[in-house]
Amino acid sequence: MIRYDLDCVGKTRGAPLRLPEKKLPVLLNTDPSYASFSDFPRTPVMYNDGCVKIVWAKKLFLACLGLALGLLAAEGAARIEERHASAYFYTPANMGGAWGDRAFKPSKTLGWVHVPGVFDFNSLGFANPNYPIKKAPGVRRVMLIGDSLAEAYGRALLKRLAAGPPPDPNVQLWNLGVGAYNIAQISEMFWERGLRYHPDSVVLFICPIELDPYEPTFYKRDGHLVMLPWFRTKLISPAFSPLWRWSALYRLAVLGYLNVHLKRVEPMPDCEQFGLRAMARIRNECLRNHIPFVAFIFPYLMPVSEYTVREKRDYQTWLNILRRLHVRFFDLTPLMDGRKTQKMRQAPGDYIHFGAAGRAMAMDMVFHLLKQNGLLLASKPASVR
Repeated sequence: MIRYDLDCVGKTRGAPLRLPEKKLPVLLNTDPSYASFSDFPRTPVMYNDGCVKIVWAKKLFLACLGLALGLLAAEGAARIEERHASAYFYTPANMGGAWGDRAFKPSKTLGWVHVPGVFDFNSLGFANPNYPIKKAPGVRRVMLIGDSLAEAYGRALLKRLAAGPPPDPNVQLWNLGVGAYNIAQISEMFWERGLRYHPDSVVLFICPIELDPYEPTFYKRDGHLVMLPWFRTKLISPAFSPLWRWSALYRLAVLGYLNVHLKRVEPMPDCEQFGLRAMARIRNECLRNHIPFVAFIFPYLMPVSEYTVREKRDYQTWLNILRRLHVRFFDLTPLMDGRKTQKMRQAPGDYIHFGAAGRAMAMDMVFHLLKQNGLLLASKPASVR
């Protein structure tokens, strides 16, 4: 090992500056067995404009380079993960997979709507037959609005109407239900598209889960529906929208943060006001146009005693909203409370949607309630307000 002693002289603001007289060792390590870092010099290197600490500059450069490479690697991994998990992270459970990619298209005002003519959706994108747009004299239009409950159960209700007794060809059931809609989207759908077809009565199918103020919207990318949330957070705003659109790593990080954050936040007051405003809009439009309006509350497919605290609050919040707005409603929860409803689930883990037998049972109840209240009579107006 060879040692050299050097004086380090530098300049500060043009004036000579001599460092302390202590000799600082500079090592040229020629011994492979040398492994101590404590004797390495921290001496500056001589330049015309003074002493620059190249060692720390190199460390900073290497740190920045490592960070950039790490972010690139993480972005690549996030894109691979996003491609495999896109149906889970970026579409609701009842919109995922190839069916969802074909059945839905983005909408700037509604988030997403059905693609007209795909599967059994009609030319308007509704889950009902292609009725004439112009309403003929004597025809009564019953408009069903809601989320996937209305979309799916409406088909069963159509079959029940066709079965009678007696079947009335002058009654049309317009099904404007769209999967994964919350109450704000349901309200907007009715205002934007429902009123133009002049319904004679409006029926709302409610599931307590619809009290969710964090509405997502979708846009197409690479042939798939990708979520652009409207969350109330500065992380997704016009300033950050390029990051959201182009960085899979940023999207996963934000969704992960929101998933944890929203579980810690108690959203009940916001949810009630959110639901109250949307429901008031539907009611006010019906009153303004003299359209009878009635709502049906469907339960979670489990005994009420097994509801979580949040589920019980959502259920009670819906009752409060409907009573405050003086909306006529039928609560089907007491009629369907029990273990029997669990056996009628569409899938073992689905506590919202009935299978075929459960839908037939539920729509039989709805049919009789609608009939008793005159909502299915084409010859005279309904009495429900």
